[in-house]
Amino acid sequence: MLRKLGSTYDVARATTAAISFALVNPSEAPIAPRRNRLTTKTKCSIQSNSGTTTGNPELLQTPASKAPITAASDLAPEPNTETKESPRNRNPKRPLPTSTVDTAAAIAAAKFAATPASKRPLQSSSRSKLKLRQSKAQANTSKAKSKSKLRTGKSKSSVASGGDAAMEDSSVGPSTESSSSSSAASSCSDQAMFQTPSGSTGVSEFVTMLESENFVPTPISKSNSAGSLSVLTAAYELRSLAPRMFKRFARSLSKSDDSKVSSATLPELQEWLNQLSGVGSKWGKADEQHLVKAFQAAMQLPPLHQRLGFRFQDPGKTGTWAAKNLVGYKEAKVSEKRRRISWDSYQASYEVRYQEATKSVEVDRIFERKPVTVVAEKKLRGNPKGPLARVPYLVTAASRRRLAASNSKSRIVVKRRTLDLLPAVIYRSPRGPQQYTLIYLHGLGSSALGNYGDRPHYFFDGSVQLKVVIPTAPSREVSCFDQWWNKGPHGWKLTKFLAWYDYLSNHDGAREDHIDWDSLAAIQQALHSLMEKEIQELGGRSTRLIMGGKSQGCCTSLDATLTFPKPLGGFVGLVGHLLSCTPVEENGPQNLTPLHFFHEPQDRIMRWDWVKTGEKRLRDAGFKVRSRRMADPEKCGHFIQGVEGAWVRSALRSICKVGDTAPNH
Repeated sequence: MLRKLGSTYDVARATTAAISFALVNPSEAPIAPRRNRLTTKTKCSIQSNSGTTTGNPELLQTPASKAPITAASDLAPEPNTETKESPRNRNPKRPLPTSTVDTAAAIAAAKFAATPASKRPLQSSSRSKLKLRQSKAQANTSKAKSKSKLRTGKSKSSVASGGDAAMEDSSVGPSTESSSSSSAASSCSDQAMFQTPSGSTGVSEFVTMLESENFVPTPISKSNSAGSLSVLTAAYELRSLAPRMFKRFARSLSKSDDSKVSSATLPELQEWLNQLSGVGSKWGKADEQHLVKAFQAAMQLPPLHQRLGFRFQDPGKTGTWAAKNLVGYKEAKVSEKRRRISWDSYQASYEVRYQEATKSVEVDRIFERKPVTVVAEKKLRGNPKGPLARVPYLVTAASRRRLAASNSKSRIVVKRRTLDLLPAVIYRSPRGPQQYTLIYLHGLGSSALGNYGDRPHYFFDGSVQLKVVIPTAPSREVSCFDQWWNKGPHGWKLTKFLAWYDYLSNHDGAREDHIDWDSLAAIQQALHSLMEKEIQELGGRSTRLIMGGKSQGCCTSLDATLTFPKPLGGFVGLVGHLLSCTPVEENGPQNLTPLHFFHEPQDRIMRWDWVKTGEKRLRDAGFKVRSRRMADPEKCGHFIQGVEGAWVRSALRSICKVGDTAPNH
């Protein structure tokens, strides 16, 4: 209605028209533009076991006396965003009430709209506000850049993996990391940065403090923020090399057997750093002054912890893989079906010191022993809380069902039962709600109680606050073994197996066997129901749920993972493969889910020459596949024993971003 006018008459006429229009249509009257139309107050706090923390809600913490690996955001509700709007700050696009529109406002609006933008005067208060906004914008920009650099320095320096086990990739031979983000892990394969249930402050907690707005790290100089960040990055990188540095310069050892010191001069360190590749190699070319500053900053960081795992009381052939054979094993009854199990876990702490008098660097190594505690529960049929699932399934093998359908005189009775996934073994961390949940499926013929009821150390090492659910497969007939009869007290009966699905063929590992799709569909439905329950217990965070399994359990768990409609946290598969009938969806919900596979080179049941075809399908579809072929020290081939726990724990540490990603046993 109002347009650019040039004469006083036109302005007066437009003003009169605006007043009339406002009185008749008050809800559509034009108003003067406002600088702060909407005031938004956002509150975002993260409630953890140790209090309220500000910063990145996805950052994993490792408090000293709390849960060793906790994502504080898992315990907190979603950030609460409150929007308060007053009539003065109302959005101009929304209609104003009649009482706020008066003659003066209409006149002001008409004059403001009729004046060209280039000729509108800028008041002194507006100029000061404009300068204030510009200065605030510059301050926010510099603050964001500083935080970005700080996170970059932290991420480059805190990546590490533990253990000395050789890892072989499925496609490229020995495991190598080609990307820049993983170069730190490949060059620091001897150390881990995480904290046990008790002890000194862990690295993740220190990084969390750096992310906090109220924390000023002491290694940073106040004069130059960019140079300070580089010093802090160098401190983290040099400290991550402490285990390798100790091993390389372990010439003069002192103190007790549990505490030893290794030292080296700066020229010796620079020569050694030049020979490295990846993290720390660039500091071999730095001048002595910068190198000294980096080591002085590393002295103020918390000790570096390397997890060494557990020890067996009887490591010989007469010993077992059960938790009762672990050093420091203790068991206490909590309730009728729950018991508290603990054992000792070993770790080495490394501390870097710079000696100004001798211009040398010392690495102090201390061995420590910390307890790992787990609450074990056996969930049997008849549990008051009910079964894990309720899905009907066919007990009779597919081959016998076809025979019964083709022959009307056949005495074969098709049996149906309800699938409940019981009995089940459930392990929990005793230090509060879990941050991750693992659903792990056993192999063909195994069971949850018989194979995992006394082996919590297969999944726990004190680094992840975890819940593990191990269900049992249903008892069913298997078509490829439909000639296996056993004579019992009530006559001859066909042998049944605890199997997740029915095999139609048995090629003895030469190629993939055919399966009964109907039997797999029932299991898929039951597992999806269990997965939904566990996601609800995790507060609706599906990315905190991890699936896994061994042998046939690996195939079944992978099928349930790839057919689940929500993104998951990860997958751990041992001596298994991708089923040909499992759909692989490009850009699907699991496209970013890390898939970890472990294979034994001497596996004759699921041979690598045809198993690798399934993993190629996943890679071609864009999935994040991490496949490793590692020898079993006991040379059991497909029927792995204790190495199963080492593989599972290493994958869990990688998925949960603990830092130690290499098996130690």
